[in-house]
Amino acid sequence: MKRLVTICEGPTDRAILEALRGAGRLPADLEIKEPKDGISGAAPATATHLEAGVSAVVLCDLDEHPTFEAAASSFIEKVLDGSSLRTSPTQTSTPLGARTLRVELRGTNGTVSLVVAIAGLPHDDSMREYRLQRFTMDDHLLRAVRKEDAYDAWYKPEKSSGVSHALVMKKLVELRDLYEENGIPITTAKSYLAHLRATVRAYVAAPTFAQQFTSRALRSGCLDDSFDALIDALNLAVAELAKG
Repeated sequence: MKRLVTICEGPTDRAILEALRGAGRLPADLEIKEPKDGISGAAPATATHLEAGVSAVVLCDLDEHPTFEAAASSFIEKVLDGSSLRTSPTQTSTPLGARTLRVELRGTNGTVSLVVAIAGLPHDDSMREYRLQRFTMDDHLLRAVRKEDAYDAWYKPEKSSGVSHALVMKKLVELRDLYEENGIPITTAKSYLAHLRATVRAYVAAPTFAQQFTSRALRSGCLDDSFDALIDALNLAVAELAKG
């Protein structure tokens, strides 16, 4: 049986996946990989981690590309450039839906099977007010932090000095408008979340916040369907690769 790994874009993504795994929302044996030191992005990380006989679920950002198809095509080209598969590897791509694509990379020394999935939420109507232009796994955190009970489970504000959920949400929208008026729109959920941490004086790194928020909110049972799109994409990918 092929070894199956899950590859993400970086430490914040890994923190979210580990929190979901720890809460039983993802398989306990899910092997999670992220870019190694000095490597940025899922494509070079995939090329680094993969070898013939390995299958992988890859969660990639939808950054400068207008569609998932364009992002997936660019991703595959970058993986091929750094692949350990010898002698001009060939590829076969099969769409599995709007968010996932199965790819077979074949070289003279073997075959690598991938399922590429969107990490973010480009089609979520509830996120329209933030006018995101780049879609990453941070989208799921921003969507979840909009739930007051999830925010409180993480922040647990003091009645006398805490920053309320309503005030934080108001400030994020005000910041959006202020930045746009000055010609520097906020385009990613990551930027909104950085402003949120600064507003409540949570001086922790992005991966630490991701792990703390997700774990505490999951333990409190108040995340509902916030990560369902991500979990469903992962489960679909794992089931597809299990077919061989």
